[in-house]
Amino acid sequence: MMKLTRIMLIVVFLFALISTPAQAQGGRVGWVVLVPQPDPNQPLEYQVRLMLGQVLPELLSAKKAGIVARYQVDYFVGLLSIEYTGSLPESLLRGRLPVYADQHEAIARLQPVQPGVQGSGDVIAAGTPHFTFGLYSQCVGVFNAGANSRVLIYVKDSIGNSVGVGENKMDASGGGVVCLNSTYVVPGNKITAKVYTPANLLLGTYTATTPTLTFTAINKANSVVSGKAPASKAYSIKWSHKAQDALGGYSSQTLTGTVSGAGDWSKDFGASPFVGGDEFEITVTLSANFYFHTRFVAPVIYCFLSYGQCTVFGIPRQAASLSITHAGVTHTAAGKFGNDGSFTNNLLDALGNPIVLASGDIVTGTGLPAWTLPTLSAAINYTTDVVSGSAPANRWFDVQVSALQTWVHYVGRPQSNAQSLYSYDFTSKLDLQPLSVYEIAVILTSPLTGNMTYWADDFYP
Repeated sequence: MMKLTRIMLIVVFLFALISTPAQAQGGRVGWVVLVPQPDPNQPLEYQVRLMLGQVLPELLSAKKAGIVARYQVDYFVGLLSIEYTGSLPESLLRGRLPVYADQHEAIARLQPVQPGVQGSGDVIAAGTPHFTFGLYSQCVGVFNAGANSRVLIYVKDSIGNSVGVGENKMDASGGGVVCLNSTYVVPGNKITAKVYTPANLLLGTYTATTPTLTFTAINKANSVVSGKAPASKAYSIKWSHKAQDALGGYSSQTLTGTVSGAGDWSKDFGASPFVGGDEFEITVTLSANFYFHTRFVAPVIYCFLSYGQCTVFGIPRQAASLSITHAGVTHTAAGKFGNDGSFTNNLLDALGNPIVLASGDIVTGTGLPAWTLPTLSAAINYTTDVVSGSAPANRWFDVQVSALQTWVHYVGRPQSNAQSLYSYDFTSKLDLQPLSVYEIAVILTSPLTGNMTYWADDFYP
């Protein structure tokens, strides 16, 4: 069995990259659906982060070579926009993810009403056009706009300059997704939404100003999360947690309230403590037609061993640091968490060569204890359709097999034994063929800290 060579990359702060709008300045913009077949049992944002970790090395390599100017990730719908300096490639990840030149063709491949587009706890009045915007997001969820209607949305900055526009045809229920062509929505933007009949007659015009909506603090032990939002507005907040048991499923809880007159909100979710990697989404009802939401990941570290990178999550736009000790040498990066709360470090040695992360490396991030990277591996038995390998003892985790011909994912949930060995029989899910190409990923999450290690490799004849 051979392994495809992984490209290691330069030190990069993910914040600086994903928070830069993908504006076409002489180049061409391509669109990629990161999660074509989302798992309805997991938050879409979590699935987008895992896929982004796989795509990131290819994007950064292309950016370093001058092929890619900039790119932007929309976590709420799983859409990646990339500005290329020349012609568009056909795909990313060695043919697994198509790159679409037409934004609408990409949008058409998004799953209807993806998790996160509507927003947690939204209550939509029948017949009332409803626009849900994610802060620092490029795409808008639309509901009740009228069967087969056309929706046009344009955005101006606080002084009236046009910064983005988008339009799309809605489905028979009057719902759909509209993605802006060149920007994401930020506080202070002036938004206008127009709804037209199939015959292009104007049904209505709706306006709003993007509010400030943030997370400012989290107390994991006491299960309290707080932030800022428009004063005296109704809100809902959803907490999602992945269980580290045999099922590995997500549980969620939604609470509602009213923002204080001073613009503060805070919610206590009860006796169960938060764990790193827990997902939070707050949605504010700005008016009968406009809802705004934003997301937050409880402080945690994700490391992608196969790609040599680690990401720490924290309070968006606050100070961030991340250090990795490899072969006795500590490499440290500092800056700010991005709009999505992430900060990433990819390692180079003194000569500029990439450093491959290894088991035993020690990682620390803002406000988090030191964490030692575990040993993970996998192998395929094509006769029995069993995937086996090594992982820390007595742990439940995910093993994902992806068929590169179709890029369909098959997930198993094994438990390692006391000797740190595991096996999982995929017979009921797929027939592993020795002449086919597969990617196997082992995704291990700490039940105590939520820290995640993602190991992956390609297997081919």
